[in-house]
Amino acid sequence: MSWSTDDLGTRRFTAEEVLGASLMFAMVLILFAQVVSRFVFANSLSWSEELARYLFIWLIFLCIGTVTLRGEHVAIDIVTDRMPPRARRVTEQVCLAVAFVINAVILIAGFQIAFVLLDLGQTSAALTLPMWVVYAALPIGMTLALVRGVQSSVALWRRPLTPGSGSSANGQVA
Repeated sequence: MSWSTDDLGTRRFTAEEVLGASLMFAMVLILFAQVVSRFVFANSLSWSEELARYLFIWLIFLCIGTVTLRGEHVAIDIVTDRMPPRARRVTEQVCLAVAFVINAVILIAGFQIAFVLLDLGQTSAALTLPMWVVYAALPIGMTLALVRGVQSSVALWRRPLTPGSGSSANGQVA
């Protein structure tokens, strides 16, 4: 795991990371309340698992952009680590471009799904939450991934070429 720091050496968090941490904290509280309610008071909360599931969905899609920005996607980099610096940079740019295209396709599909659910007016079972709100995480997350992918691409070409520098900008953003 890599950590991006500013000139003073302090850790910088993206807005997505802060929101993701807040969602994770809310999920833990909700599920803890569910466990206490079920085992201490013998009364289950009917909405807790559904809400935790939807928060988890939002957490995943909101943090895709940060993972892209920091170059922390799961990767097998045994080949790229052995490449010369220029070839590694080109390979990383090709990977970013392919990811950009895939994210753009998913973004378009996500908008279509969200709009269909908005038109249908479907709601969730326990919370009666409009389902388009849940599915809106997909296009919002893919938009963030596209923006962060462009930022990663710019940072890739701004950093100096160094032999053996590893993959995906080492999680550092210029």
